[in-house]
Amino acid sequence: MNLGDVAKKINGVVVGDSSIEITGVGSIETAGSGHITFAKGKKIIDMLKQSKASAVLTSNREEIGMSQIICSNPELAFARLLEHFHPQSRPKPGIHSSVVLG
Repeated sequence: MNLGDVAKKINGVVVGDSSIEITGVGSIETAGSGHITFAKGKKIIDMLKQSKASAVLTSNREEIGMSQIICSNPELAFARLLEHFHPQSRPKPGIHSSVVLG
């Protein structure tokens, strides 16, 4: 999924290269190439300069030298992307064969 597709999924606007391939999500500290992270607040924005993330979700355009998706709620957008890239496994419905009643 490229950055433009990610922006459409979360109703955001791309600032920078919309063709960057996004393969996952991560925190500012753990994100690597192909990952998107989020940042809110001046202190966190400053930390982006050391991040290896390919892109960032922010609520305002920032001069950080990294492609961005501007959206109204970066935390919520990040949570939605987390569900997209790491869906929770759901147990199969039914009764296990080892269940004994009585």
